[in-house]
Amino acid sequence: MQVLGSALNSATQSLLANQLGLSIASQNIANAQTPGYSRQRLTLAPSSVDGVDVTGIEALRDQLATSRYNAETSNKSTQDTLQQGLQNIQGAFNDTQGTGLLSFITGFFNSFQSLSVDPTSTTYRETVRQTAQTLANEFHSQAANLSNQQQTANQAVASDVASINSLASQIADLTKHIQQQETPLQPQNQLRDERAQLVQKLSQIVDVKQIESKGTYELTLETVERLSSIVTRRL
Repeated sequence: MQVLGSALNSATQSLLANQLGLSIASQNIANAQTPGYSRQRLTLAPSSVDGVDVTGIEALRDQLATSRYNAETSNKSTQDTLQQGLQNIQGAFNDTQGTGLLSFITGFFNSFQSLSVDPTSTTYRETVRQTAQTLANEFHSQAANLSNQQQTANQAVASDVASINSLASQIADLTKHIQQQETPLQPQNQLRDERAQLVQKLSQIVDVKQIESKGTYELTLETVERLSSIVTRRL
């Protein structure tokens, strides 16, 4: 009877393990197109008596690929921001379309050329004065335009800092929940996927580096060129 009971117990454990494995496989199929979902698998170990024991549910994540993806996302966002800023400046100094300073500078020096032919001419002198005033006004106009673009960039930085703080707080809350609720047989893989999605969003604003080891999680935010201050937070 003892042998029969042991065999039945082993069969029950195996059935439960297979049932859990089928449930995980079904969940993987259902979430195959879910953004940010990490495929999971059941981890098993030989039982001390007979059969198998469920040791955990593992999420298949490539940490190296994720870190590289976040780094490249941050780099692309930085370059996009730089490109947009340069395009805005280029639009104000596009001499080929007459929006730059070249035509005003040319007019100013041409007026001096005319004056050099007849230095006593009041007409030429007035032309020099007018072209000089026009050039000065254009310098002031372009300076004001650059100042406005700088203010816009500063406002964008303030908005970025607010987004960084919001995302960092959400990541911190998720990390706390994971640490409080996770067990080997009840891993918080969904919360980890949500956290990974938030970190990916954060990488669109600032460089991120994350380290997870032995139940601890550390996220470091590093400055990028479009931010004017250092923002570093450890979770």
